[in-house]
Amino acid sequence: HYSAALCHLSNISYRLGEPMPLGTRSKAAIDDMDLAEAFGRFEEHLANQVAELKAPAKALKSIGASYQMGPKLAFDPKNENFGSNEKANALLTREYRAPFVVPAEV
Repeated sequence: HYSAALCHLSNISYRLGEPMPLGTRSKAAIDDMDLAEAFGRFEEHLANQVAELKAPAKALKSIGASYQMGPKLAFDPKNENFGSNEKANALLTREYRAPFVVPAEV
């Protein structure tokens, strides 16, 4: 349950995010030390992949390659929501089609 929940919560942040051109960092990726460290590993991984493919990093920028950067979300596990973040809360569930309806209370 926890592993699946983490994937779903990450996907919500991704879906709320915006494309960022390669070579740029959002304010969040600069201010948050853990995120900055993870982002550095991401950039290193990309650089290694580009080197293996024999394509310069500038080529990726020139074709408009980008990554999706979502907002940092604070999840309340007790209430199972994102507090006052209505956009994120709206993505926690959806309208189900019959007969595959998930009951509000189990």
